[in-house]
Amino acid sequence: MTRIQDDLFATVNAEWLENAEIPADKPRISAFDELVLKNEKNLAKDLADLSQNLPTDNPELLEAIKFYNKAGDWQTREKADFSAVKNELAKVETLNTFEDFKNNLTQLVFHSQAPLPFSFSVEPDMKDAIHYSLGFSGPGLILPDTTYYNDEHPRKKELLDFWAKNTSEILKTFDVENAEEIAKSALKFDALLVPSANTSEEWAKYAELYHPISTDSFVSKVKNLDLKSLIKDLVKTEPDKVIVYEDRFYESFDSLINEENWSLIKAWMLTKIARGATSFFNEDLRILGGAYGRFLSNVQEARSQEKHQLDLTESYFSQVIGLFYGKKYFGEAAKADVKRMVTAMIKVYQARLSKNEWLSQETAEKAIEKLDAITPFIGFPDKLPEIYSRLKTTSGSLYEDALKFDEILTARTFEKFSEDVDKTSWHMPAHMVNAYYSPDSNTIVFPAAILQAPFYSLEQSSSQNYGGIGAVIAHEISHAFDNNGAQFDKEGNLNKWWLD
Repeated sequence: MTRIQDDLFATVNAEWLENAEIPADKPRISAFDELVLKNEKNLAKDLADLSQNLPTDNPELLEAIKFYNKAGDWQTREKADFSAVKNELAKVETLNTFEDFKNNLTQLVFHSQAPLPFSFSVEPDMKDAIHYSLGFSGPGLILPDTTYYNDEHPRKKELLDFWAKNTSEILKTFDVENAEEIAKSALKFDALLVPSANTSEEWAKYAELYHPISTDSFVSKVKNLDLKSLIKDLVKTEPDKVIVYEDRFYESFDSLINEENWSLIKAWMLTKIARGATSFFNEDLRILGGAYGRFLSNVQEARSQEKHQLDLTESYFSQVIGLFYGKKYFGEAAKADVKRMVTAMIKVYQARLSKNEWLSQETAEKAIEKLDAITPFIGFPDKLPEIYSRLKTTSGSLYEDALKFDEILTARTFEKFSEDVDKTSWHMPAHMVNAYYSPDSNTIVFPAAILQAPFYSLEQSSSQNYGGIGAVIAHEISHAFDNNGAQFDKEGNLNKWWLD
């Protein structure tokens, strides 16, 4: 038997380590994951109950339940044809030349499932966090990060081979001709992107990715596409600047996105459309569509139909489900108690900073001010984002509803550019077992789902709660002063105040 003085972790967790099993549809198990499994069971039952007693007094939840019911109607899903997917594929297949592509950029963004081989996003401006900025980056890679493309990586070949075979099978399901060649061409384009893509380490240092450039300079450097017109179509104005997050991709843009590579780009877009459609139809296609992800993560089995039904609904109605969950499972007494704990932990930080001897006085004082300005969000938000009032299920197929929702969500993304940033918005639903610190709003968020045993309970002792959720609270506060957080001031702006 291990002695506690020899190995505290093994002793305290001996029983759990002996009995814990990794579910066949998961890559791991932990205390967090056990709460996730518990929540999935509760929500599956809750949504099934709501399906029988529709929440007509809650229009957003009602639409979520309608979509949930449609996602679980396997009899209809098994019979559904692929005409809507073929229509999406045709939007790219009919772009015979690079010139055709250039002339249809806006249409592709707002009215298709085809991703562009580059990305524009609307994000809070790091140096002016109350306003949005237009960000520019590359399209992302097929493998998880750039290190997987090193020849010495043990899984490079098997992952790329599996992806190609799996993707060609998906394309064939949708009657796409030359499926194998399209998958191979997509991989060729992906390989071209690797040298210009940010590494995981670069993405992790996100405060260093802020590279503003005047819009005139930005668009003038790109010769192969009319990005000036595209930007105006996206945000209905010409912003003063664009924030470049992937410098190497921007520098390489014309050598990557050009007429010579058009056949590869086209193939890449087709594979993205096809793979994205697999979650909305019959069971065989659902299993096929998830095969690469399971192979990548070494997961043995696909998620059950019941879990998939919940996953799909969450992908469009996450905050709606979260608000329902928070109101049902989290009370005002617990909210007040957790807020008290957050305040207590902040005061501990402040007390220690006031006595700190290795920081300069100015840095310590500004750190204390930043702690004073932190806003905690606990349990669930007060209101839903307005966008949910626009998501209406129809008499069409599950995939057709998803197409409509995606168009609405894309339009909303760029619509936000002209608005002030809402710093009260949550970026995590209340039923998610997690927590986060947001440097651009100086907020810490503790969703209701993590505020349950063993992390927290009104029935637990103070020691148990501080040892559980207290550690999480202290951890999230620390992000205000980590390598990224320390570069943002109390207002959420990128502003060097940490002098030591």
